[in-house]
Amino acid sequence: MPGAMTGAPHSERIWTAWGTHIARGTQFTMNDRPVFLRGTLECGIFPLTGYPPTDVPSWQRIYRIIKSYGLNFIRFHSWCPPEAAFAAADIEGVMVQAEGPQANIPAGEDKQRDAFVEQELLRMIRTYGHHPSFCLMTIGNEYGGVDAVLSHWVDMLIKEDPRRLNSSASWGQITANRQFTESGQPRGVKGPATDVDFREAIAKEDRPLIGHEIGQWTFYPNFDETKKYTGVLAAKNFDLVHDDLAARHLLDLAPRFVQATGRHAVLLYKEEIEILMRTPGHAGFSLLDLHDYPGQGTALIGPLDPFWDSKGFVTPETHRRYCGATVPLLRITKRTFTTDETFAAEAQIAHFGPQDLANAQPAWIIRDESGREVASGTLAALTVTTGKLTSLGTFSASLAKAPAPAKLTVTVSLTGTTFANDWDIWVYPSGGEATPPADAVIARRWDHTTKDALANGKKVILFPEFVNPSQSLPGSFLPVFWSPIWFPKQQPNIMGILCDPKHPALARFPTEFYSNWQWYDLLQNSRSVNLDGTPATFQPIVEVIDNFARNNKLGNLFEARVDGGSLLVCTIDLPRIADKQPAAKQLLRSLYAYVGSGSFAPSEELETAWLDKVFSSTGQ
Repeated sequence: MPGAMTGAPHSERIWTAWGTHIARGTQFTMNDRPVFLRGTLECGIFPLTGYPPTDVPSWQRIYRIIKSYGLNFIRFHSWCPPEAAFAAADIEGVMVQAEGPQANIPAGEDKQRDAFVEQELLRMIRTYGHHPSFCLMTIGNEYGGVDAVLSHWVDMLIKEDPRRLNSSASWGQITANRQFTESGQPRGVKGPATDVDFREAIAKEDRPLIGHEIGQWTFYPNFDETKKYTGVLAAKNFDLVHDDLAARHLLDLAPRFVQATGRHAVLLYKEEIEILMRTPGHAGFSLLDLHDYPGQGTALIGPLDPFWDSKGFVTPETHRRYCGATVPLLRITKRTFTTDETFAAEAQIAHFGPQDLANAQPAWIIRDESGREVASGTLAALTVTTGKLTSLGTFSASLAKAPAPAKLTVTVSLTGTTFANDWDIWVYPSGGEATPPADAVIARRWDHTTKDALANGKKVILFPEFVNPSQSLPGSFLPVFWSPIWFPKQQPNIMGILCDPKHPALARFPTEFYSNWQWYDLLQNSRSVNLDGTPATFQPIVEVIDNFARNNKLGNLFEARVDGGSLLVCTIDLPRIADKQPAAKQLLRSLYAYVGSGSFAPSEELETAWLDKVFSSTGQ
């Protein structure tokens, strides 16, 4: 492919003359070297003007930003940018995919429209085809139609100007003559393990496959952003959310919702990018998106805002650790362990830098949160060949002396280089059951026995087997996809958790204030209770953040005074999964210790009638 990029300090470089553009098997090559596309989209997002810039410096700013995050590629979703965008890409070494103006509409049904599309495709390559950055082209986004029409357009583009690779739709109906495929499958986050890849899907391909619109993990709206809208657009959508939160007495939590959802979304982007990078033979991806798309239902799906400014959740340096030309990777089957286990992993590296790395020395280290070393080692030195995924070897470490319970960080690096990457794991004490406090009643049903215990002033921990579906939502680790407004019926439709890690109920369960991977199995086995019927001052211990189109007050762990007794409610099904999931057993231990201590003294009151509505199975 002609052109390349330079992003991070150790990067692929731009060739100012035409290179050899070849689709070799399932990979792209550039000047006879395999290249992995790491890109983002541009959907015509220019809130100040309403139109794209036509000067080169403005586009250089955008390209320099995406390069700083380790990207080398940009896809113009359903449009062709102006001359300045191509000229700036030539200078900055960013590869460009431009597209015809057709999206989500079948070709072959409207001759007049088809004629316009055909002429527009020709105008695009005749006007901008001389730019070495113009590497890929499709005839539009997510559509199909008459195969003869689509195939004709692909043939036409190849014959008219063979200097780039052409395809049919960006994820839609494919043609036999396409030179690469852009597809929305395989994709997604498959859980906390990092041993998943898509090699079976790639094995079925006979040409390069680009991941289509990877990510789309949702961030909560930051109301401070509205002051940036000083041009033709105003953030009225943010105003609607702001006013709804205020009416629901939740506005003071909005900044924390922003932080919790943002950090959660970045974790998911990291994992989805790494899945593709640890898939042998994969050709690359385009994120949707590195920055937000305010249109189409308020799609707040980027670590950057619509102005290409950082939201503060991930630095370019950190992002490049898992999204760059050279990325260490780790294969582990789980994230939660006990101290009687041995941590075992395979280290790999995806390397698409300008040359082989001779005599590379892999190293690994496990540290606790204070930075203290738990275990470390090196692997055999080797030559890391450019253009592919390489195994660095396997390693293991006893966790017997690890602090527990604790979060640990595993780092894999190449000694003497800046190439390094990190993964969080959690270690809990081994053996022993979670023992309930002697002075507490453990209940599985909201029934007369449970109510009588409270009426007698007792402590009760309720793990309800029944939660009224009309008063709750299914729990989920994964948040809203794309936009809760555009896809209002999607499941899941919540946005992770918010908690206070210093709350005594969580004293023996190490956690951040947001969803991290140790919460995965817990949230997958939970219900999110609608707490709108509780007092405005009532705050759950673990709040579930609702999507910003609905804004219900939700929770899966909360406490209250009820009829003179003290009640702790946990709608995470800990009793059922504690023997299978170390994190569940540890959270159960933490809750039992809390209820058995003097710290358990709920101050808020809940009415029995409200609890009846939520937890009583009578008549269900």
